Amino acid sequence: MSQLFVDRLTANLAVATSIVCPSESGAFSGTCRPVKDRDFDYEITLDGVFHRLRSKSKSNSPSISLISDLDSVALYESPTKLSEKITSYLSHEEHRIAHLQILQSGRVLIISAEKLLAEKNRGRLLCADCGKFFKSLISLTWHQQTKHETAYLESRLAANHQLSTFLAIPPLPPPPPSPPPPTPESKSIFEISTTSSVAEFELHRPINFDVNSVDKNGSTCLMWAAGADNLELAKHLILTLGVDQNAHQIGRRSFCGRTALHWAARFGHARVVEFLIEQRSTDVDATTEDGTSAFCWAAWGSHLEVMELLVGCKKKCNIEKVNSFGCTAMLWWSQGTSPHPAVFDYLIELKFRADVVNNNGHSVFHKMAQRGRLEACRHVLNNWNWSNWDATGCTKRDAENLYPSDLAMADDTNRGLVDLLLDVEKRARAHR
Repeated sequence: MSQLFVDRLTANLAVATSIVCPSESGAFSGTCRPVKDRDFDYEITLDGVFHRLRSKSKSNSPSISLISDLDSVALYESPTKLSEKITSYLSHEEHRIAHLQILQSGRVLIISAEKLLAEKNRGRLLCADCGKFFKSLISLTWHQQTKHETAYLESRLAANHQLSTFLAIPPLPPPPPSPPPPTPESKSIFEISTTSSVAEFELHRPINFDVNSVDKNGSTCLMWAAGADNLELAKHLILTLGVDQNAHQIGRRSFCGRTALHWAARFGHARVVEFLIEQRSTDVDATTEDGTSAFCWAAWGSHLEVMELLVGCKKKCNIEKVNSFGCTAMLWWSQGTSPHPAVFDYLIELKFRADVVNNNGHSVFHKMAQRGRLEACRHVLNNWNWSNWDATGCTKRDAENLYPSDLAMADDTNRGLVDLLLDVEKRARAHR
C-alpha cells in the first residue's frame, strides 16, 4: 500500500474526528501506519482522543458526552465506542480496507485489500469475525466454532463461502449506535434471574408474567437461574411458583432441548444439580434435541462432583446414553473445555471404553487433536489398554479423510501434540 494511501487516510481521519468531536478540530495528531503483525498490516492510532476529552470534562463519569458539528449529542462509554464512530466515516471501498478491527484501547487494526490478496495467494483464509488468517478450511471452521460459537454447519458454510468470494471486498456497514449501559430497570426478568434474590425477583417480575414463559432463545427464568448457580431462586421458582423443571429449551439447534438440569450440569453447579435431582418429577435422563444428556454435559466440563451426583442419585441416571452423532460421555470429555485426567479415570471406573468412534469417524484422539489437548492426550495414552481397546480404529482417517495428527496440524502451536499423535498412529498400525 502506497504512502499516498496512508497520507490520505490520515487526512480523512482528521476530518472524521472533527465531525464527531469538533473540539478536537486542528488538534488531531493520530495517524495510519504500518505494523508488524501476523494478520494485520496497518493500524490507526487516535492518539488518546477519548482520554484527552475525558480529562477536559468536569464530570466524574467514565463516559464522555459530545456535541457533533451536526448538533447531535452522543454518549461514548469507552475508547472503543469513540473509535467505532470515527472510523464509521471511512469508506472501505475508497481506502481499500478489507477488514477493520477495533481493540478495547480504541486502537484500530486494518487488513488492506493488498494483504488480503497476498494471503489468498498463499492459500490462507480470513475469519471475517476477528480478522485472523488460517491456513486451511478445517482451521477456519474449527476457529469459528470454538472462538465465535458458530454452529458446525454454519461455520462450514461460512468457510466455503470464504473460498468462493475471497477476492470480493464489500464495504462494511457502519456500527450501530451504542445502547446506554443497562440498569436494573432495563434488564429483562431473565437476566435478573441470574443473580437476584427471591425478593428482588418478585419486585421486578411484571404483573401477570407467566413464569414458564421463555426469552428470545427459548430459555425460562429457571434455566437462567440454574445456569448461574442461583439456587435460592431456583427453589422459589419450582417449589413456590410451580415452574416446570423439565421444560425443554426451544430455539437454535445448539441449545434446543436443554433443561435446567442440562444448564446446571454444563457449568458444574453441584448445588443446583443436587436440588434438581432430589425433586420427584425431575427427569435425570432428559436429552437435548441431538440426544445429549446432563451427564454428558458434566463430562464435557470435567465437573466430577456433578457426575458423581448424577451416578449416585436414586433415579439411576443412564450414563450410557449416546447422542445422534454417536458421542458417548467419553467423547464429550475429550472435546471439553479442559479435560481433566481424573474425569477420564472416573469414566474408566464406570466401564466406559476409550476406543469409541462417532458417526463422523472421530475418536478421543481426533477430538483432543482439534482442541490442542496435549496433556489430556498424554494421560489417555499412558492409560491405554492396548490388549482390549482398538487403537487402529481410533487413529484412522475420519469421514473427511483426516488423521488425528492432520487435525492437530491446523494450529501451528500444536507441534508437541502433532508429534505425539504421529507416534501413536505409527504404533497403532504396527499393533494390528
